[in-house]
Order: sequence, then C-alpha cells, then structure tokens
Amino acid sequence: MLRVAALFVVVIVAGLSPAAWAFHTLECGPFRTTLIDKNTGEKTCLDQGPGAQGQFMRFRKLQQDRERRTRDLLLQQRQQAKAQELIDLQERAKQQQFTRGHTLNQREPVRDQEKSKTIQESLTHRDQEAKRLREESLQSNLLRGQNLLEQKLELPRADLLDGQKAFNERILKDQAVR
Repeated sequence: MLRVAALFVVVIVAGLSPAAWAFHTLECGPFRTTLIDKNTGEKTCLDQGPGAQGQFMRFRKLQQDRERRTRDLLLQQRQQAKAQELIDLQERAKQQQFTRGHTLNQREPVRDQEKSKTIQESLTHRDQEAKRLREESLQSNLLRGQNLLEQKLELPRADLLDGQKAFNERILKDQAVR
C-alpha cells in the first residue's frame, strides 16, 4: 500500500513539474498544424498536406546549408584576419629592421673611428709587447753568454780535463804496480 501511495505522489509531483508543463505546451511538430478552438481554447493537432514533409525537409536542408555557409564564411574571415595579422607583423618587422639598419648606418662613422682607435691601440700594445720581448730575449742571451764565459774561465776545457784524467790514471797505475 505504501508503494502505491509513493508511486501516486511521484506521478503527481512529476505532473506538476515545469518540465511536464513544458512538454504539454510544445507545438505539434514540423509535419502537423496546431489548431486552437476559439470557444474552449483547446489545442488540437492536425496533419498537414501530403507535401508538407518534403517541404519541411527541403527547408531544413536549406537551413543547414545556410548554417554551413555561415560557418565557412566565419572560418574564412578568421583565416583572413590571421593572414592579415601575419602580414602586418612581417611589415612591422621589416620596418624595424630598416630603422635599425638606418640607425646603424648613421652610427657607422663613429663605430669606424672607435674600431680604428681600438686597432691602433692594439697595434701599439703589440709593438710594446714585441719590444719588451726582444729586450728580454736580448737580456737572456747576454746573461747566457756571460754564464758561458764564466764557466769557461772557472772550469778547465774539455781537452784539458781528458788529459788530466789520463794523467791521473797513469799515476794510479804506477802506484798500483809499485
């Protein structure tokens, strides 16, 4: 019994819902005509003529074609807008590049002066460095020559050393024989 009562409540609540009222207020559909009785206000649906379905299908097809063309035109407009943005961006980049090039050309004499000054400074520095290296090399050569002369004076010559060695060996032999 409770189940029946619950079902009854659900049906009543569903019947009173806005969705149910909306369902009842719908038109009869694309192939039928809605007639309203003037006295009672009651709505009734009647079938249209035999060509109504074909006419509706043609209308629907035309409507879909129009929507497709509209979508295609919107897509084409978006693509053209993107292409135009790309062209504008390229033009701005060319203009900026031209401006930078023009600015650099105006600054080029100053840069040439700076460059020649830098080159001149580096050449001067290289000359000074080469002069310093030559002086150091000369100093080193003089010092080496001086050391060699000192060694020659302090040490006996090689042939004298050989003679002295030979003499020492003979003395040792003579002493050993005795």
